[in-house]
Amino acid sequence: MFNTSLFGYQEIMTDPSYAGQMVCFTATQIGNTGVNEADMESSKAWLDGAIVRSLSPLVSNYRSEATLQAFCEAQGVVGIAEVDTRALTRRIREAGAMPGVICTDPSVSTEALLAQAKGWTLDGKDMISVVSTKQQYTWAAATDAEWAFGAYGLAPPKDKPYRVVAYDFGIKRNILRRLASYGCETVVVPADTSAAAVFAMRPDGVFLSNGPGDPSAVPYAVVRFGLDVLVLIPLLDCVFTPALFPVFLPYRPARRSSSASCPCLASAWATKCWGRRSAGAHTK
Repeated sequence: MFNTSLFGYQEIMTDPSYAGQMVCFTATQIGNTGVNEADMESSKAWLDGAIVRSLSPLVSNYRSEATLQAFCEAQGVVGIAEVDTRALTRRIREAGAMPGVICTDPSVSTEALLAQAKGWTLDGKDMISVVSTKQQYTWAAATDAEWAFGAYGLAPPKDKPYRVVAYDFGIKRNILRRLASYGCETVVVPADTSAAAVFAMRPDGVFLSNGPGDPSAVPYAVVRFGLDVLVLIPLLDCVFTPALFPVFLPYRPARRSSSASCPCLASAWATKCWGRRSAGAHTK
């Protein structure tokens, strides 16, 4: 798939939603701000490959702790540069997401690589069980003051925090930080957690996270979650999860693209938006 973000390549690479996929970055240069521990959206890089037009030979950012190339080498992520990523993006946009192979071994024939690519698919694969947490945990860290939105947003409750149970289908740390910033005590649970276990926690709301792979391959997420939760508890969701329920979208869209959500400033007179989200859902 392709991603049109002009920034945030580290967040993209460590987003569990990209597990089992290669990402084509349309931004003309990647790697110029390096990488750092604070920008990790999870504990590791999940994507299988990075395709870029130009890998920056220099890093210039006060927060940088390593180069992108060093990060990819440490994480075992293969990358390829000097690719016309916008031409590739047009092909993906018109024909839909396609399997591919990145190979550094010149002895492997083109025919063998084509056979390998044609034999790969995400259809019917449960990637959620790969990326989901195996143990329940509570998240408390809010957004760092350097990146907080100041007076904009919801004020935390004064008497007690909101209790939110978050299903981890491939959740990102920044989602958890934002929930904490708005006064939520978030309990993150594995993807196969039962509805009964959620009810026992007496949450004020249930959050269904983003995630990778084919929604039709994870029927247990629907069975465990239960339609009674949909009816009785306020529900928050993030992109992937409507596809878990057949009444919404029981399949993976062929054309998969994503971008960054851009900030908006609301005032009494107008709402000014700097950019927009790419057309279509942030699906994989």
